[in-house]
Amino acid sequence: MKSLTRVNRDSMVVLKRFCLLICLAALLPACSLLINYQVIEWRVKWVIGDYLDWDDTQQDQFESALTRTLQWHQQEQLSQYRQFLTDLQSDLTSPVSFLQLQEYYLRGEQLSNALMAQTLPEAESLLRSLSDRQVLSVLAELDKKTEKLKKKYGELTQEEWRDQRSERIQKQLKGLVGKLSSAQVGYIEEWSAGLVDVRQPWFEQRKIWRDRFESALKQRTSQQFKSEIELLFLRSDDLLPPSYEAQWQRSLDSAIQLMVTIINSLSDKQSEKLNKSMTKYQGYIDRLSNSSPN
Repeated sequence: MKSLTRVNRDSMVVLKRFCLLICLAALLPACSLLINYQVIEWRVKWVIGDYLDWDDTQQDQFESALTRTLQWHQQEQLSQYRQFLTDLQSDLTSPVSFLQLQEYYLRGEQLSNALMAQTLPEAESLLRSLSDRQVLSVLAELDKKTEKLKKKYGELTQEEWRDQRSERIQKQLKGLVGKLSSAQVGYIEEWSAGLVDVRQPWFEQRKIWRDRFESALKQRTSQQFKSEIELLFLRSDDLLPPSYEAQWQRSLDSAIQLMVTIINSLSDKQSEKLNKSMTKYQGYIDRLSNSSPN
């Protein structure tokens, strides 16, 4: 799961970011507001509302689909999230390796992909029902968000961009483990200094995805539409040139290695706070398990 690179995940970003923390804290920040399904439902509707103004029939279909998805999520995925955190919490009691954290990353990917696969049939049906006006609205909103991102990130110098990444990770880690040592800050700054600037490939990826999405929507009544939507939402990496994929992989590997270094350098006090942070997130999951998705 590549941080800030997957435009196709905007509509379900709140649900999909929930399970990955600790070793992924630098990549996908968890949201402490997710304490019940009413909050999640409101947030998803709010995000979708940025893109579309449903008609009455579509609104009913969307709300029914969302309810079914949240019910499935509660019944099928929460226990896996809980096990994910339990296993990770246990493994963090001793030094961790790159392969261990990479495996947790892949487990998080699998959970994320399972959620997306569950939503796709409903999404496909809703996308087929869009009017030409609604299609233009979706594409315009995608373009608008891309322009905002270009202004926010694209206009930074390389040094500013790297400093921003460093500061962001330090802030997220402080929330999980407390104050960082000078050595830990040094690890992060060294990682930041070695970052490959992936902003241009990122923007190009967004354009590739957006153009393919527009092409698919123009043919939304065809038999090929389903396979196109599956490609766009489940296998969007297949659209990337090999050189881009290699860059993303290097960036991901570098971030995981940084987390290995940070975790293995934690003091007893930091480890205790990290353990409490994980227990807190387990509590969020338990509350979600006991809340109503309706």
